[in-house]
Amino acid sequence: MLTGYKSGFGPAIAPAIISRVPVFAPSLRVVKETKWAAETSWGRVEVEGRLGSIHRRISDAMFAYALDNEVLHGGAMALLTDPYLIMRGIGTTSNDHKWLLQRMEEMRTAKIVITAGGLIHVGGIISEYKEAKRRAKMPGGELQWSNPRTCTDRPLLAVIFSAAWMRMYDITLVVSYRNLLPKLHAIKSGPAYAIALFCITHRTSYGQSIVKLLEIVRAIRPDMNDRSKRKARAAVEAEKKVLAEIGITLTDGFVLYKQHSQVRFHGFTSKAEAEPICPAPELICPAPELICPAPELICPAPELICPDD
Repeated sequence: MLTGYKSGFGPAIAPAIISRVPVFAPSLRVVKETKWAAETSWGRVEVEGRLGSIHRRISDAMFAYALDNEVLHGGAMALLTDPYLIMRGIGTTSNDHKWLLQRMEEMRTAKIVITAGGLIHVGGIISEYKEAKRRAKMPGGELQWSNPRTCTDRPLLAVIFSAAWMRMYDITLVVSYRNLLPKLHAIKSGPAYAIALFCITHRTSYGQSIVKLLEIVRAIRPDMNDRSKRKARAAVEAEKKVLAEIGITLTDGFVLYKQHSQVRFHGFTSKAEAEPICPAPELICPAPELICPAPELICPAPELICPDD
């Protein structure tokens, strides 16, 4: 169950463990690494694939701004998503659906093993994604059934997060921070973004040196030269103003976080029933000048999770 939206803080966005062990490389650009393993005080992760901070932003936006959700057999979670809202939610003005689908494919093919006091995840993030029959009418953004396609509406995507991935929402601590996403996604540095996500998983407060945090999120690694390490630290310090808006203060090489008022935690919940997710109202109405993307840029899988008309 994606809980928390009734309180105004939005649904549960992500398990804390995927911020406390470096599942996503601390880079908002193309990730060159295809395989890594790391261990922190909270657990260990092994990753095969090109997963970076941009993939985390997309995942967070999907959970935060999903138009609907459904628990599938076995525990997988199907989210009805609007590509326009996702792209806007991660802080880009681009409407390149092909780019978004490429990132989703990377999330589908990645292999992840997370252990934290026992094995808690083996597998990928997304198991499937496809165009949904429900479409968003332009310019208002309201949902409708549309067949055949017209250029007065835009396609939506059904994205299925794997049962293994969703199991972490049941057995680990999960965090709600939808209202904080605009500030998080304003961060331009991959290392600073990873540190921010790590910090907000802590209740009340947390303090640590910048260097230690950079090591935890793998922005500083033993194989890096001193110049690269200094560059990573400078990138975090350059985001000092934005980080302060999230509750993170940088002082003399030390990071102090005080829990932000827009962050809430949820314990071990059950997904026995799916609850509707209310998207942020300011993201509902798209720009009226948008037009339908080329149909060949949308995943052409014929099976749709929505029932026939």
